[in-house]
Amino acid sequence: MNLNDAIIKRIEEICKEKNINVCEASLGGGKSPSAIYDLLKGRTK
Repeated sequence: MNLNDAIIKRIEEICKEKNINVCEASLGGGKSPSAIYDLLKGRTK
């Protein structure tokens, strides 16, 4: 597992634990939702 895979897995775990979507998680973490979605889709590393 590389770093990107670990980050994606952790984001998904947090969303599931807190029962929130990716947009809410990204805003809570101070990142733009588009940046997180790009990471999840494999468009950025």
